[in-house]
Amino acid sequence: MLHELRTQISREIVGEIERVVNRLRQNTGVYTTPAKICNSCGQYNSTSSFQCPKWGKDEHRQQSCTVETRVKSLLSALTEVDMWPSTKCVEESALGVRTKLDRLLCQSSMPHACDGRSFCPLRTVYQELRDGIELCLAFCFGPSLRTVKYHDSRIFNERRISNG
Repeated sequence: MLHELRTQISREIVGEIERVVNRLRQNTGVYTTPAKICNSCGQYNSTSSFQCPKWGKDEHRQQSCTVETRVKSLLSALTEVDMWPSTKCVEESALGVRTKLDRLLCQSSMPHACDGRSFCPLRTVYQELRDGIELCLAFCFGPSLRTVKYHDSRIFNERRISNG
């Protein structure tokens, strides 16, 4: 019974991670950022005056927040906390997933500046992922799960889950 519950949780969480990544891939909006990229080596800098430390040149282009850069950023963050590929969560306990999710959300609070502001899909995807995983855990544990802890803007809170 416990193994089946763990398998169900794992399947739900893997599905949620993949759903969020696929949803991010569907949003093709392009926004500008303050970052600049060196035309010679591809290194980027967010300072107002850009001179490539490698080439010493001031030839650069504006960095854009595109579907490719957002997906790359999300997958990099998921990989860093061992949640990507999503199948890495299959053998993880619910507490292990919670810990990884908290680390991911802590990283996602780092500034992402683009002219999409709060509507940038990269900013909203972390909230969607947190909410989706919370629902997976609540669904799988049912009435036995009374509180789910989550990280919200550097403060740990408790959220009551309604089972009715």
